[in-house]
Amino acid sequence: MSLKSGLWGQIMEKCPSCHYSVDQEDRFCKNCGLSLAGKTQGRFRPLLPSSAEEMDCLYRSFFHFIKAGLIFSGGLLVVVLIIRTILDFLSG
Repeated sequence: MSLKSGLWGQIMEKCPSCHYSVDQEDRFCKNCGLSLAGKTQGRFRPLLPSSAEEMDCLYRSFFHFIKAGLIFSGGLLVVVLIIRTILDFLSG
């Protein structure tokens, strides 16, 4: 198995289609059959960021996504509570 060494350990190469582990010398993916010939440069992307800047960007993106989800959930909860209050008021 071909491995690359990165800042946070070893990074395995994956098929760009099914993400099955492949050797850099493979011409076809053993799992999905995708032709890998002629795609030696840039055909694999690392599983982990290759620099501290990329890791910081990943964390910022992740926390932005979580924050947006929490804001949406909170807004949805407020709307549900308002509707429930209105229905309780109208029925009682």
